[in-house]
Amino acid sequence: MANIELVIFDCDGVLVDSEKITNQLLVNLLREYGIEYKLEAFVSRYVGTLLEEVINQISEEFKVAFPESFISDYYQKAYVELQQNLQEINGVRNLIERLDVPFCVASNSQETKLIMMLKKVELLHYFEGKIFSATHVKQPKPAPDLYLKAAHTFNINTENCFVIEDTPTGIRAGKAAGMTVYGYAGLFSEQALLNAGADNTFNQMDQLFTSGVHSKPKT
Repeated sequence: MANIELVIFDCDGVLVDSEKITNQLLVNLLREYGIEYKLEAFVSRYVGTLLEEVINQISEEFKVAFPESFISDYYQKAYVELQQNLQEINGVRNLIERLDVPFCVASNSQETKLIMMLKKVELLHYFEGKIFSATHVKQPKPAPDLYLKAAHTFNINTENCFVIEDTPTGIRAGKAAGMTVYGYAGLFSEQALLNAGADNTFNQMDQLFTSGVHSKPKT
C-alpha cells in the first residue's frame, strides 16, 4: 500500500448514494410492463451493468418489447429523483480532503449524469477535469478499459493505482486492470465483494484512514 500514487473512485454507491434511488425507479417502471422484481434481487443481478444491456436482457428474458423512448424516459425521471433526493456517501468528503495523492472518478455512468450528481452534492469541484465515463472507452466495466484510461491519463502504472468500488462488476474491472481494489460494502455484502476479487473490504469510509492509503493527518 505504500506505493499508491493514484486513487480512483467509482461514483454511484461510492461518492453518491444513488443506487437505491435509481434502481427502485427502474423496478417501478418495469412493474408497469408486468415485470416484478424485488429491489434486492434486481440490485444483485444488474447493478454495475450498463442500462442498455440490462434492458436488452430483460426484454429477451420476459419477451417484452419496450418502446424506443423507455431509456430516455427513465433517464429524465431519474434525473428528477436524483436532484431531489441524492446525498453524498457518509464520510467520503472527509476521505477526499485527507488524500495527499492524485485522485479521480471512473464510472459506467454517462458523463452528464456524473457531473449532475457530483454538482448536486457539492463534490464536483474536487473532480473537475478528472472525470472518466464509460462513454470515453470502447468497453465499459467489467472490462478494464476505463481504469486503464485513468491510469494512462495520469501517467501512473496500474500497480500503483488504488480503486474504491462497491459492486462485483467494478471490482472485476479494477482487478483486470492490475490494480489494488477495495470493496465498499454499502450495497453488496463484504463476502460478495471478496468473491468478485476485492483485495479487502470496508463498510465505513473512515476505515480507509487506517488502510495504508496516503492521507493527511487528522487535525
